[in-house]
Amino acid sequence: MDHHYYIKQIVEQMFDKIKLTSTTDSITGWTNEIELQSDPKNRISYKTAERAHKKYIENDDSIGKFKKQSIDNFCKFIGYEDYKDYLKNNIKIELKDEEPKNEIEPKNTKIDTSDPIEEEEENNSKKRKWILTLQIIIVSALTLILYQIASNHIWKNKTDDKQPIECMAWAKDHYEITDCGFQLHPDHGTKVEPFLLSKSKMKKIEVDASTTFFSEETGKPLVWYYKTKEDKLEYFTSPGLHPVNGETLKKITEGMIQKYVPIHKTQPDSFISNENENSINKRIAVLILNDNDFDNELVTNLKSNYLDKNSSVINLRDSNNYQKSFISKFNPNEKLYLFGKQIKVDTLVLGTSAYHFSKDIDIQNMITCNLNLELTVYVNIKKSWNEINSKTIKTIGSGYTNTEAKINAIKKINYD
Repeated sequence: MDHHYYIKQIVEQMFDKIKLTSTTDSITGWTNEIELQSDPKNRISYKTAERAHKKYIENDDSIGKFKKQSIDNFCKFIGYEDYKDYLKNNIKIELKDEEPKNEIEPKNTKIDTSDPIEEEEENNSKKRKWILTLQIIIVSALTLILYQIASNHIWKNKTDDKQPIECMAWAKDHYEITDCGFQLHPDHGTKVEPFLLSKSKMKKIEVDASTTFFSEETGKPLVWYYKTKEDKLEYFTSPGLHPVNGETLKKITEGMIQKYVPIHKTQPDSFISNENENSINKRIAVLILNDNDFDNELVTNLKSNYLDKNSSVINLRDSNNYQKSFISKFNPNEKLYLFGKQIKVDTLVLGTSAYHFSKDIDIQNMITCNLNLELTVYVNIKKSWNEINSKTIKTIGSGYTNTEAKINAIKKINYD
């Protein structure tokens, strides 16, 4: 069964449904509304919806597989109980316990010789018996091969030197291959132990508010921590034991993030304004809205082409706190908040974007996008916001789809 075909139909129906009530004409707007309208118990994040659009509607093969739960949530959004219920109501063949595993990929059809087929003709019955015999031969051969491999491994372990082929030891923030002749790492003094692939991948990391602490697909933690006697946290990329003291690591929680993780991280001087080259700022907050939707594409372009890459940049993406009125009625004494906490930044970039799409009268099937961007830069001086730069930027892009035309218009922005 071509599951890819059916999942593509599900995703298309999901976006068709949201477009009927949407007041925007952008993928960002649609994906945000899908997240808001989805059942909290079966939430579809805007990023998951955006990846589904790219994979199944824009045919981007670089997008990876989806979990079964995500596909079930898509089906629930368009009115079905789950993926299996969707198939039962949309195809005529009988399904027997067939569910997607992660993302469902097209499978090659196999003949299940243990499942009887109604009105089987005599020739088909003989064919099934022949296939069953062939399967038994193949399974027997594979079993014999695996047994020989296991026997050789056991024999090798008994006859080889007991010392493992490779060893490893902890080196500041990661495991590194170490000579098994040492008991302790010659430079770091950590214990040398037999190499274990799963354990060797552990790393100690620094975190801030921009760190991805949980998987967007499963919601499971991606970071584990150890609390020191000084009430500070050390962060690791894998569960298990602390590589130095052997204490059990704990999985990160929302409560620990709010209590211990800083809103921003201090980095070297990074941003110099166009108006005053002596005005050096370290932390930058950015808010660009298309209507009341956070303009992801423009913010990404702004970071790459206008802001110093070494800056600590915070996205003010919060539909409750930051609406278009926040920008139009901006107060010099305005305080900024993120995740319910007040944040302090040196520079604030505010902007509004507008896109107008039209058909190119000269080239068939070509779409033109007119982009209008209003951009204002403020610096924090003595707890008050002072405007240092304001500009209006207009560009035109073209393409065979609205998305392509929009991207080309954004690429042509000159912030100088």
